[in-house]
Amino acid sequence: MYQAGFKEIEDYLKKAIEGGFTTVNLSHRQLTILPDSLQKLHKVRILLLNDNRIIMPPAELVHLTNLRELLLDHNQLTLLPSGFGKLVNLRVLCLSHNHLGFLPSEIGDLQCLEELWIVNTQLMSLPNEICKLESLKKLGAGRNSISTLPEKISNLFHLKWLGLNSNQLSDLPSHFNKLPELAHIDLEKNHFNKFPESLFGLHSLEVINLKSNQLMSIPKNIVKTLPKLCKVDLRENDIYLLPKELEKLRIFVIGKGTGACEDLEADDSLVVTVRKRQRRKWNQGL
Repeated sequence: MYQAGFKEIEDYLKKAIEGGFTTVNLSHRQLTILPDSLQKLHKVRILLLNDNRIIMPPAELVHLTNLRELLLDHNQLTLLPSGFGKLVNLRVLCLSHNHLGFLPSEIGDLQCLEELWIVNTQLMSLPNEICKLESLKKLGAGRNSISTLPEKISNLFHLKWLGLNSNQLSDLPSHFNKLPELAHIDLEKNHFNKFPESLFGLHSLEVINLKSNQLMSIPKNIVKTLPKLCKVDLRENDIYLLPKELEKLRIFVIGKGTGACEDLEADDSLVVTVRKRQRRKWNQGL
């Protein structure tokens, strides 16, 4: 970053510290490192550091224990700083589009976390500690290389939205149907060759996206076991006809990937939409 630009940021942070800002926007600043003064933002609740070039773990962040929302997406991070678990008041954490490769076990210390976005972070698995996040409502983990989910993922009792598109899943844990509030699941572009029976019994489930898998059939009793189901995307599978009793319900979409079901967004699209809306509210930047 140019010296003049860095000084501008330092001046902004000084103003934020002295003014007790609760929202600080340092997104889109071409930052590669974070100023030391960042750790003095004791009153900040929302911190936007997305769309920069941050490479080193931002150790300054662990001092901001009052943070509620932290956006670090679209950087060049390869790991998170030691002590990251001290941010126990976090509600929203966005780490998407970094080069993390794994999540540290400390992620399980973020007991208040309600939204976790880890899209396109080169993950091969989710740590078992993620199952400790009992307040979690939205988990976006698409565009990774995840082949299995933790067995205790059913501990996420308040999970409503789960995005796992573009991974390498072929099955779900046996107790997956113990997620009482799950309403939307995105499994597009995985390796399912049969309908995952672990979805049966999810009484709050409304939307299933299984587009671009290897399914050849769908169980006839799917509606009986999923009473709130209103949309199932089965396009780009090997399913060309549905049993008559299912076809007449008009909640299934089959065939090629064009046309209907435009509301079945991948998790990356959802987080972009959400963040754009929030950034309009958070426009307190330089």
